[in-house]
Amino acid sequence: MDKDRSRLSLSRGELALLSRVLGLPTSPFHEQNVVACVADVSRRIGWHARSDRVGNVMVTPGARTRPRLVLSAHMDHPGFWGLRMLNRGVLEAHWMGRVPTEVMPGQAVRFWSGGRRAREGSLPGFWSKLSDAPRLGGKPVDGVVRSVESVNSLGDAERVLIEVEGRVAPGSVGMWRLEGPRVADGRVHARAIDDMAAVAALLMVARRLARLERPPAVGLLFTRAEEGGFFGAIDYCRNLASPEKAPLHVGLEMSMARGDARHGVGVIVRVGDRRTTYSPEVTDAIVATAESLAGADDAFSYRRELMSGGSCESTVYQSFLGRAGAICLPLGNYHNVTPERGIGCEFIDVHDLSCMVRLCVAMAERGLSDSPVMRRFSEQWSAYADRHQHLYRHPDAEAQTT
Repeated sequence: MDKDRSRLSLSRGELALLSRVLGLPTSPFHEQNVVACVADVSRRIGWHARSDRVGNVMVTPGARTRPRLVLSAHMDHPGFWGLRMLNRGVLEAHWMGRVPTEVMPGQAVRFWSGGRRAREGSLPGFWSKLSDAPRLGGKPVDGVVRSVESVNSLGDAERVLIEVEGRVAPGSVGMWRLEGPRVADGRVHARAIDDMAAVAALLMVARRLARLERPPAVGLLFTRAEEGGFFGAIDYCRNLASPEKAPLHVGLEMSMARGDARHGVGVIVRVGDRRTTYSPEVTDAIVATAESLAGADDAFSYRRELMSGGSCESTVYQSFLGRAGAICLPLGNYHNVTPERGIGCEFIDVHDLSCMVRLCVAMAERGLSDSPVMRRFSEQWSAYADRHQHLYRHPDAEAQTT
């Protein structure tokens, strides 16, 4: 890492928070460990966490804060949950997330079985009212995928047989058995960067903004089951009281590194994804904020890219609300699939992550209410209007002025 880039980095406390988040077990519809972490960090900094009817979590500086800007990340990663033990050594499990099923047999997995009940009042709303309180943590039980027996119409491997070394309770979270989070040579490696690094980034943003005397009116939205088809984000949008008056939404993602969107280039201002493009006005406002940061500090860097390797929640926000943008980081081993078609840790660049946090803080503080492009066009028109009238004296124009 060169001298300029090294000046823009994460603090020791932020790296510890990143490691904590990246080590949490999670899979679609089984995000309780991440929810507990989000609630704990929010409580420690004095911010308010509440959940909606399906378990998405919104964090704001105060209980009555009405956000003008919402920054969003999803709390799940492709993974398993246990269904039932078929016999003493074989577990039937469900897999959700876009990963080629042909790479699964023979891969090592780990489940977190059992676990402790969440302390009463420690989880927000939806989670604390469940009749069967979600369990946190759990005893690690290792295994190996034997076979994928069936895939449903949604693309989920709904019946996977796994040889396990012990009993796994129904509903237990399962993930690939990979090494824990580590930082080496300027990169972060973990089994679940997508989208846990974005969750960690938003918690870092909250901690930085909480130090201000008057934190801005920002909302941090943590959604569920993105890997299962944007379930949490869709339900959130469907149940907004006044979608036409909704704040601007900017989604944070980890997207497949490709082309000029490579590791180390900084945060990516995402113009669109495989399905759609986002609001030009919102995208332009994000770019203007990034340009301002880059002009003030050589350590900050960014690129403006399409990132068509997949689809993300900003497509949901754009479709339902009409004014959305996105930022992301280049991700290696997307969904844990290596170039050799094996399973390995995902990875991102520390510098890129620090730029993402810096940009989010700036967007929250400055807001994204206007379009610099429209302002620039208006200024250009004004500058040339008098010259046009002077060069082309038209009879109709003269008649209107007399």
